[in-house]
Amino acid sequence: MKFFDKVNKIKISSSQKFELFPFCRNSKFLEDFPIKWGMTFKKAGSMRFRWNEENLLRDKILLEISEKYFEKQKKFVPVELKHSKEVLKVFLEDDSKNIIKDGILTSSKDLVPVITCADCVPIFFCDVKNNVFGVVHSGWKGTGIIENALKILHDDFSSEFSDILIAIGPHIQKCCYTVQEERALFFRENFGENCVSLLTENEKNSLSTKDWKNEGKNLFSLSLLNANLFILEKNGIKPENVLICENCTCCEEMFGSNRRETLLIEKEKTDFDRTKSFTVQAAFTVNLSV
Repeated sequence: MKFFDKVNKIKISSSQKFELFPFCRNSKFLEDFPIKWGMTFKKAGSMRFRWNEENLLRDKILLEISEKYFEKQKKFVPVELKHSKEVLKVFLEDDSKNIIKDGILTSSKDLVPVITCADCVPIFFCDVKNNVFGVVHSGWKGTGIIENALKILHDDFSSEFSDILIAIGPHIQKCCYTVQEERALFFRENFGENCVSLLTENEKNSLSTKDWKNEGKNLFSLSLLNANLFILEKNGIKPENVLICENCTCCEEMFGSNRRETLLIEKEKTDFDRTKSFTVQAAFTVNLSV
């Protein structure tokens, strides 16, 4: 049986602005375990985060999350993203201040690691014995960050891989993620054959997201999910301890999506203009223990 067939699968359906979810261990949902992972949805508005920018809506939503779920006051610890494979360890609130990386791990139940995503893959971690937890942002450039996080968990927090639980959150799925040949070959060579497949002309014509950059070229379907599962299997993570969300952020309107929401923006617009044109979601992990 393939690794994919053994992992736990859910599909999120929510009318809320945000929700918390349990991890899985040995294919059972740990409903009563205090460490949870959570996300905001498009309904909450954009959680865009930059150290030099103010986002009052983001502040308001994070306060609402705290008031709804946390019995004791906890501090959200963010990082500004740069699409890398770099993961930060934090033990105090100020440890992440002005840091630009793509993941956060902690053992402090007073801290809430939080990143942002909008089609990229949010990946959540939990060590059930050492109570270490965190979240990383894995875009195509940062694919492999999950392996760096596992190394830090093992080397710096003494985590055993058999005790590590992982949830792969909603992201753009292969149904909507088309790439050119160069990127497809990179993923095939580094993350296995199951990552990519060449689209037929009929498949290209039926795509819901027409990408002006790729007109007239060979297109490939890319699965960031399969790339990350390839890494987990290679590192000996038990599939029974892995939970994947089968939602596609590009297909489903309840999620913010870079690709879907910038589809009609003029070709001449700058990348900076585009980054302010889609809904960014917050993804976080929390230890609800007081």
